[in-house]
Amino acid sequence: MATRRRLTDDELFRLADEAHDRWGTVTVSALQHAAGGGSAARLKKIIAEWERRQGKGGPEDADEEPPIAPEALSDGNEESAGDGVQEPADVETGSRGAYDRLLDELRETRRAHAEETARLNRLIDALMDELRARR
Repeated sequence: MATRRRLTDDELFRLADEAHDRWGTVTVSALQHAAGGGSAARLKKIIAEWERRQGKGGPEDADEEPPIAPEALSDGNEESAGDGVQEPADVETGSRGAYDRLLDELRETRRAHAEETARLNRLIDALMDELRARR
């Protein structure tokens, strides 16, 4: 029986980047799905290291207060420094776009589940009708 090749840490970091670009977040389940499996404990360590590398802090920062929302930091008088730092409005727009994409994906998933549920209910009804007819 052939076994699956274990992905390197660098490959998992690339998958984490892709997950973040696509969904705006990196979770163990998303990384596990993208990697085709793997230990949850290892993936948690990879995510913590990935977050540390991204400057986001990892689980070790969980005791700290959550960050202040960008709009709370903005007093409307910012000037563009041109140093590559994103303005709060840019961050908010990117976050909103990621949220909208995730919401669209959730709606599509719910629609697909509703269709599958309806299909299965029709199948159950047909099977029940067949069983009743045999009696």
